[in-house]
Amino acid sequence: MHTSLVRNDGNRLDCDTVILFAQPLPKYMNCNAKFKGTKEFTDRLGLKGLPDAKINGPLRFVAIQTEAPVDAPKDKRMLVDNKLATAYYDVGFELPESFAISLNKYAIPAGLFKKKAEKTTNRLKEKQLADVQMITDGRIDFNVNFYDKLLRVILRDKKEKISFVNKRTQSSINFDFNDLNCLYPDLQCHINAEVEAQAKTIYPMPESQINDFTFKTHMVATWANHLLIAQMTNNNISMDQVNVKGIPGLQKSLSKDINFHLDSLIGLYTQDKFKTVGNFTVYQPADTKASLTSEFIVNRNEDFDNNDHDSLSRYRADLGIKVNNFYLSQEIKLIKPLPPVKAKPVVVKEKTTTDSIDTILIKKLILIKKLVELTGLSHLKDLSPQVDFTAPYKVGADIAAIQAKIRAEHQVLYESVTVKPLQLKSDYDITFSAQRNNQKLGKIYSQGHAQLNGSELNINSKFKNSNHALFADMRLLSNFDTGVSNIKLKRHTFTFTPEQDLKSFYIPVLPIDLNITQGQLTTSADITVNKDKQISGFIDLSTHRITGEYESFRFGNVGSHIHLALSSTGVKTQSPLEISADYLDVGVPMSNPRLLAEFDTSNDYYHIAHGTTELYGGNITIEPITITSLSNIKQVRFTVSGVDLARVIAEADQDNIELTGRIDGVIPIALEDGSIVIRNATLQTQKPGGVLRYIQGSTIDKKVKEVGTYSPLNIVEVLGNYHYNSIALAFDYAKNGDLSLKTRIEGNNPDFQHGRPINVNIKLNDNIPKLLRSKEFIDSSPIVAQIKQQLGVQ
Repeated sequence: MHTSLVRNDGNRLDCDTVILFAQPLPKYMNCNAKFKGTKEFTDRLGLKGLPDAKINGPLRFVAIQTEAPVDAPKDKRMLVDNKLATAYYDVGFELPESFAISLNKYAIPAGLFKKKAEKTTNRLKEKQLADVQMITDGRIDFNVNFYDKLLRVILRDKKEKISFVNKRTQSSINFDFNDLNCLYPDLQCHINAEVEAQAKTIYPMPESQINDFTFKTHMVATWANHLLIAQMTNNNISMDQVNVKGIPGLQKSLSKDINFHLDSLIGLYTQDKFKTVGNFTVYQPADTKASLTSEFIVNRNEDFDNNDHDSLSRYRADLGIKVNNFYLSQEIKLIKPLPPVKAKPVVVKEKTTTDSIDTILIKKLILIKKLVELTGLSHLKDLSPQVDFTAPYKVGADIAAIQAKIRAEHQVLYESVTVKPLQLKSDYDITFSAQRNNQKLGKIYSQGHAQLNGSELNINSKFKNSNHALFADMRLLSNFDTGVSNIKLKRHTFTFTPEQDLKSFYIPVLPIDLNITQGQLTTSADITVNKDKQISGFIDLSTHRITGEYESFRFGNVGSHIHLALSSTGVKTQSPLEISADYLDVGVPMSNPRLLAEFDTSNDYYHIAHGTTELYGGNITIEPITITSLSNIKQVRFTVSGVDLARVIAEADQDNIELTGRIDGVIPIALEDGSIVIRNATLQTQKPGGVLRYIQGSTIDKKVKEVGTYSPLNIVEVLGNYHYNSIALAFDYAKNGDLSLKTRIEGNNPDFQHGRPINVNIKLNDNIPKLLRSKEFIDSSPIVAQIKQQLGVQ
């Protein structure tokens, strides 16, 4: 039998059918259709809101009766008690290889495809995945069987490929089916397929972006009663780039070439009993492996105090990550806002039929009433209009008022439904080879737990070096909405020995020339950084018997306690800063240095309560002082007492000169624009004086004996056994490095001219390096001239 149906809108259907009068269903049917879309047919069947395929091309449907499958009932009759009991068909669809589908009420919320910072007042526009393009090979074949009051639809082709593409979000999902079957009317489906999802750009968090996302998996899943259970094996996630800009203190972080592999994942989709909230959950089963590789780059602001001239450091790492206990959960709101009113209703003037009632709104009102009863939202009951759902509107009914009340109740319900934010958590084990700028930092291991709850990121991690020595145990809390991050460095003590020193054991590629070979260092910190890069918190450092060296400087048995409070305006000491050591050699050897100080940079307050050190058998002390600037200091008085000059000469390695005695004095030191300035410094030897002479057999002694009587070097013979009563020095030092020195030496040489007094006044304009070279000081022409004048030698 041939049948043709033609509509004036251009839709056409031509069918050839073989009918057996003993059967209610045809034995064979072949239909060729030319439809613009499927909406008209689904609406006529009362299936409103279903996806609408806009085919705009030829469509062929073929159904052929087949034998019953082996699991079918033994009774093969199609009719039992004049009701359909069994039916077995092979069904095929030939359709265009590509056509658009409007998802209608099954539209997916924007979710990850929408920037978190975007705001919209029209909630209907949030459905960014409302239209997709379906792509097939042009033919789909099913076995369609009906028995035991259930309709079974089974995909015949074991390698059917179907793709769905959304052009707006540049995303797609591809299914390569091995098995697909469904049951109806209680919809249940089972799928076994290779799945590949792709997206050009997704936005998992505020101020973050993932480019070229790809996910591949082998999925076995079952859908029943609004519940989806899926097992995904051989999962691979790849991303070309991940950009994160929302973590304070980081200018930008970039991950490149990310590849994430998981042996197995379990996926669940559930709905609450009111069907207002849907939940997607993905987790990693126990005893399964997961790994990630990536190149990670971070640009970090090194200077929080100067927002105009931040120095950026570039950190790069090749990451290798093992993942355990991976878990992800995302809720979505299923109840949707009502569409806007297209036309203003009027008051009913005559009796109407039930068909004139706004059935969409009435059905929603019934749903609202049920939810009110189930949820106990009693305040909604007062808003419920008294509408007779089985009767038409009465004459005089104000439809606009009724619909307004319905909309008000729906809006209250819509706003009362809340969803939990995205949740993601996982344990991890990271290995990465890092470098700062061009400086390699070596291999670092990190173990910890990461958790994302909406806009809040929580990371707890322990860091170990290539020797698996713990050097940091930290927690990071970051809120991407507020832009606030908190970093807590848990209290940890480093123990140093010659075998486990700082440079070779703890940080083998330390970028500065510092090494610690003995003692303990304890650290802790709690720092908060806001979106404006303003910081607050504290840093706590303490040392116990620390010994080591920095460049050419040596230090031993250093003990200290430094507790610093950080704020947006500066740094201050929470308690007085204490530093002590057994020795400190900075080119000048100091014993038992001690410092007690406190400061507050926000108030330009710097106070030294006590400072002292032993130097060459004497002492150097700093008088208590309070200053307001570190680059411009009016004056700090260093008091010198009892410094042994013999030890000074010995330390200077001057084997030509013997100098004895002790010296006292005051050296006022100032800072002007960061440069040292000394004014009115005075040093005076203690009574009874001492000896200043060259050593017999020394280089100077040999030169004196080789020259004539009136040679300048012969004049230096006076210093062969010079006994001084007093050496007084007064000097100034300018910030350009010039030294102005006035020296008066009073004494005599018992072996020269019967020990007559020889007093010398010296004025010297030179610099400190020349002054410290004692031999040049003794041989210099101003000294020789002064001695010659004392002797009357021209």
